[in-house]
Amino acid sequence: MMKPMLLNRFRALTVVVAAVVFCTLAPVAYADQYIGIDGSVLSFDDDLGDNENLAGARLRLGIQLNNWFDLEAQVGGGEDDSRRTFNPLSVTYFGVYLKGYLPIGQRISLFALAGGGAVELTQTIGRREFSDDGGGFSYGFGLETQLSEYWDLTADYMRYTLNNDNLSDISTVNLGLKFYF
Repeated sequence: MMKPMLLNRFRALTVVVAAVVFCTLAPVAYADQYIGIDGSVLSFDDDLGDNENLAGARLRLGIQLNNWFDLEAQVGGGEDDSRRTFNPLSVTYFGVYLKGYLPIGQRISLFALAGGGAVELTQTIGRREFSDDGGGFSYGFGLETQLSEYWDLTADYMRYTLNNDNLSDISTVNLGLKFYF
């Protein structure tokens, strides 16, 4: 199996940027870190023009920059081997985003996020594994509601623009919990 070069470079750059930013901002007095776990539904069009929907999960790590903005890193994926007896399909994605908030109540906020992301699509046919990847601008929007001092309930939509002629853009709908520490 050949590893796609674009995805490897983007992964390395994402890890370095996230590490530098998190280490730089961690000592700031007002910075709150958080971790989130979400259930996801990934959607994209395959080569035959069929719409594929895969169940998945996403992990989020973030740091609050101030009352209006967060910096957030995400990694997630999904797999569908139930309908594809001979051709299992999996998607892995990740990105780094600036997330802005618009409070609409004492405990509820709308948010939008934008940044860079990458996606790798892998399908196994027989004993061979085929991969394709793409990366580029990624954005999303959603809603958060505060459940307690440390817990939020989140729902959002994300769109990954891939800049790849072989892959359609991929979107996700996510629902999950966020824990501040």
